[in-house]
Amino acid sequence: YVTITENATGNRSTRKISINPATDSLSDIADQFEALTGLTSTVDTVRGTLNLSAESGYSLDFAGRVDNQPDLSLHTGSAVPSFHGTFTGGVNEQYSVEYSGAGTIGVTPNLSATIRNQSGVVIATHQVGEGYQAGTALSLENGLSFQLSSGDVNATDQASVFAVTDSDSTGLLAATGLNSFFDGVDVAGFRVRTEVFENPGNIAGTKSGITGDASNFASLAALRDRRFGGLQQRTFVEEMADITADAGLQVQTARVQSQQAESYQQRLEADRAAVSGVDVNEEMLKIMEVERAYQAAARFITSVNATLDELFRIV
Repeated sequence: YVTITENATGNRSTRKISINPATDSLSDIADQFEALTGLTSTVDTVRGTLNLSAESGYSLDFAGRVDNQPDLSLHTGSAVPSFHGTFTGGVNEQYSVEYSGAGTIGVTPNLSATIRNQSGVVIATHQVGEGYQAGTALSLENGLSFQLSSGDVNATDQASVFAVTDSDSTGLLAATGLNSFFDGVDVAGFRVRTEVFENPGNIAGTKSGITGDASNFASLAALRDRRFGGLQQRTFVEEMADITADAGLQVQTARVQSQQAESYQQRLEADRAAVSGVDVNEEMLKIMEVERAYQAAARFITSVNATLDELFRIV
């Protein structure tokens, strides 16, 4: 669901974009956005990205606020219906209003307005003819109210409005990176988007637009304790604790393995030194022993030679 606001009048109009992830391409989705008045949508085929922007004089959001003016394409009377409040329902809805007949608001006897949900179930029926004060709020359900301005209505008039609790039920915005708080493709590059960092006013903290309403911030804070099927019914906090614990265990395991490898390396180096290592002092002693043995042998040979010479002279 995308809401388009005409800046000059402040009129908001919510439109539903139907997406089938199994069959719709990015270009198919872009064409649906492009068909809406006030929006421009293109696809970068090289990067595979969807670019969505508002035309001059318009702005867009996905905040899910109730339109201050419903779809009047089937409403020809001069009396204008409007819906107000903050929708508190658990699922997206669409409400429509129709009349019991033609008449003048606040004047015609027994003139009533019936409001139905998207399943056709009657939510409320209110007298808007004789006795009704134009502009008086009439309660509906899930935090919404309905009122009519002065003027006339026809029996065939019908007006409808979307009441949105989840503007991105298909996950398109998250998948394409539209309307997110962050930029980046990996942990090292994650950062707060420039548009948000430089102007926090771009954050839709309210769903009703009423000063002091921080319902969107409350919904954001509630994500802390929400359990998600994709996380095996764990919360963000529990998932982060698991990730942190797993990372710590992996670091500890890697540290132990590194210490074991270092110890093994030291043992191998000691074994190598025991087999092929050379002690200079020890080798010098061996050389001196050989030298002393050689000197002793030389003296023995000299003595024998002198003895033989003496014997030969006697003979």
